[in-house]
Amino acid sequence: MSELASFGSPKKFSSLLESCNELARVEEVKKLQYECEHLRTQLTLLGEKYNALALRHIHYKAKQKFQLEELRGRLDACECHIETLQTQLSVQRQRLRAEEIFRKQVESDYRRLQEEKRSMAARLLTTESHQREEARELAIVQRKIALLDTANSELVAQLLKLKYKSNLTKSTTCDNMLSSL
Repeated sequence: MSELASFGSPKKFSSLLESCNELARVEEVKKLQYECEHLRTQLTLLGEKYNALALRHIHYKAKQKFQLEELRGRLDACECHIETLQTQLSVQRQRLRAEEIFRKQVESDYRRLQEEKRSMAARLLTTESHQREEARELAIVQRKIALLDTANSELVAQLLKLKYKSNLTKSTTCDNMLSSL
């Protein structure tokens, strides 16, 4: 009882308890604000990382598309060239059986172009495989985006919940203070 007397009246003691509770709430709010700011910073960093990855992916995809178009153009040119050589070979066989040296040269060119065609076809297959891998990576990145969106939504919900709780606590505290007066 003598300890209670040192605080003075019960109103002072009640006021002191309310002040302590208010200080504890303020500390909790500060702690939550710090955590919220930390999470926002992390979200910003993740967004920047994602943007960098997306930009790098776009550049890589554009480069691959350019290379693929270039290879297809070269393949079309080679196929056209092969058809021309075949026509020439056919005409030369009909007209001049005596020109065996020329015929052998055309056949040699034909084999070389076929080898280039196979080589280009192999590179085309490799490029297409690479594109499929990129598509898989893109799908992974999209899943990560969805996860980040979900996490962001949860963080926003928590933030709103904390703000609502903080506002509710303030209004309740004000009502208690008015009723004690």
